Parts: sequence; C-alpha cells; structure tokens
Amino acid sequence: MRIFWARTAMAGFGPVLFSTLLLAGCGSGNSASGSTSVRLVNATLTHASLSLVADGSIAIPATATDSASTYATLNAGSPALQIDDAATSAILSTLAPSLSNDAHYTLLA
Repeated sequence: MRIFWARTAMAGFGPVLFSTLLLAGCGSGNSASGSTSVRLVNATLTHASLSLVADGSIAIPATATDSASTYATLNAGSPALQIDDAATSAILSTLAPSLSNDAHYTLLA
C-alpha cells in the first residue's frame, strides 16, 4: 500500500511530491506545539474501510473506500500515526510525520 500526505489549503490540495509518503502543504504556523487538522482519504481497492490511529487512539474511524473523512484535530509535532484496516484492525502502515501548528493535512491511502 502506498501512502501519500498532502498539506492542503481549504480550497484544494497543496504542492505534490511523489514518493512512498507525500508531505507538502499550506498553513500559517511552523510551531510544533498546538494543534493541526488531518483527514484520511481511502483510495484503496483492497480495503473497504480504513481508520487512522494517532498516538494509540483512533483519531478517524472507518473511512469507506472512495471517500474522505472529516478533519480530525491532532497535536502538532511528530505524532505516531498508523493506518489500520477498520474491519480487521490489521496495521497497514505506520509513520511519524512532522505536522505544523494550524495546518490542514490530507492522508491519501
């Protein structure tokens, strides 16, 4: 499974850089303290529903294939994130991106 990150403006997606992970974006703060917004897009063909776990707690539950979750508020900094298959709780990917304060991120799986 390939995971892509995009830091997004409310009107659309920010700059794109392709690799295993994509982290780019738009926002006002650079501080690692405070909060940030993250949403999950499930573009997989093999997982009917995905969940995003942040620092051991479910931040975004059961996002269906071909849909996007609402934004979840996470602590800025480098939270431990994982994407799980919502039906089986199997861990599909783990990452610890650097998330800026007062920014919006989209995780495309």
